[in-house]
Amino acid sequence: MSAHPTGLSLSETRGVIRFEINDTGIGIPEEAQDRLFKRFSQVDSSMTRRFGGAGLGLAISKQLIKRMDGEIGCKSTPGAGSQFWFTLPVDVAKGPPAEVDEVADDEPDVGALRILAAEDQPINQQVLRAFLTGAGHEVTLVEDGALALAAVQQSDFDIVLMDIQMPNMDGFEATRAIRTLAHPLCSLPIIALTANAMAGDKERCLESGMDGYVSKPINAEDLQREIAAVIAHAANADPRDAAHDRPAVA
Repeated sequence: MSAHPTGLSLSETRGVIRFEINDTGIGIPEEAQDRLFKRFSQVDSSMTRRFGGAGLGLAISKQLIKRMDGEIGCKSTPGAGSQFWFTLPVDVAKGPPAEVDEVADDEPDVGALRILAAEDQPINQQVLRAFLTGAGHEVTLVEDGALALAAVQQSDFDIVLMDIQMPNMDGFEATRAIRTLAHPLCSLPIIALTANAMAGDKERCLESGMDGYVSKPINAEDLQREIAAVIAHAANADPRDAAHDRPAVA
């Protein structure tokens, strides 16, 4: 599979950049391609059982691209692979680039943290481990919410990164269970990691008892910034009142 920008069309002040992603997979029948960008749609129900997924990825991608005034599409031949593409408008720079004053990094330095990451996808686990260990943190990985609940009761952690969709016990259930534990475990900071980027998803995570939210695909800087913000907020909170300040959980 390859992904790369394939061209830039220019007008006097605006341009359009096109990205293409090509694979050599099984391909998609023409009659099924119209359903690709619809919510909760799968080309083949057997694919859902074999590979997982809720049929939201392309629908979310289309919504994001549309918000940026771009377009997205696909062309595919069964047995020969697929090409997915999207375009985005860009401003055309005139003259030399402007000098930008260097801005001091005022984000709090949280130091090396002991982080529990609950994530069931092996590739996402590798990405998380690389991001976090690269920032100097100590990382423990578990594959579902039940294991996360057990881990926080067996070891000391500074923060939990909680995927939402996991087998056995999802992120919402695990968070609610952690919030019922005795102090100080009930106040352990938890950040949601989720591909759900629709309106209201962040609010649902916070209402379930989580303290922060990072959408997938995860950006290392965004993740580190959210960790720093949540840790700083937890440090300034009165631990005796932390459990009472959280939203009620069912």
